[in-house]
Amino acid sequence: MKLYLVRYGGLKHNGTTYQKTQTLSREGSQQALLVAHQLRAYPLDCILTSDNGPAKEAAEIIGSVTQKRVEAFDSFREQRHPSIVWGRGRRDPLVRIIYRLIYDNMGRPDWHYSDEENFYDIRKRIAENIQYMLRRGDGHILIVGADEIVKYILCYALLRERLHPLDYLRFQEFMKLDPVGITVVEYDRYMNWHLMKLNG
Repeated sequence: MKLYLVRYGGLKHNGTTYQKTQTLSREGSQQALLVAHQLRAYPLDCILTSDNGPAKEAAEIIGSVTQKRVEAFDSFREQRHPSIVWGRGRRDPLVRIIYRLIYDNMGRPDWHYSDEENFYDIRKRIAENIQYMLRRGDGHILIVGADEIVKYILCYALLRERLHPLDYLRFQEFMKLDPVGITVVEYDRYMNWHLMKLNG
C-alpha cells in the first residue's frame, strides 16, 4: 500500500487567534488546485480526509480534478484544542498559561486540560486510521489533512507505538511541509514503512 500525503494550504483567518471553524482562502484553494493537477499523474484509488473544514474543501477540489472519490471521516479531523481558547489570541496570557501546562504534561497519558485531545489520544486515532487503511486493501490512497495530521502519520509510520511526545515536537519543528508538495510512504509485505518521496 502507498499513502500519498498532502496538507491543505492558506486559510482565511490571519492566524493570530484560535478559530473553531476555518475555511480555505483564495490562495489555499489555488494551492489545492495546483497539487490536484500534479496528482493526476498518480494511480490513486481514493481520497480520505476530514469530514469538515479546510481539509475537506481541499480534498473536494482535488477530487474534482483527479476524478477520484472523496471519503470524509471524523477520525481525520485536526487535533482538538481546549474549547476555552477558541476566539482568543495566541498572545493572550491565559492561552499561554494553558499551553504551558499542556506542554509540561504531554508525557502523561491520562492528563488533559479540559476537553482537549492530548498527544496519546491523537496517536491512538492515527494508529486506528492506519490499521483501517491497511484493512481496506486499496493500493494507493491520498490523505488530505492538516499539517499536524500529516506529521503525525509520518511520525507514527517511523516509530509506531514507540512514538513519544518529544519525538513529535522535534519532528514538528524540524519538518516544514509545502501545501503544494506530495509526500509518499509505502508499506511493504514485511510490514515495514518506507519514505519514497518527501514533500516533492
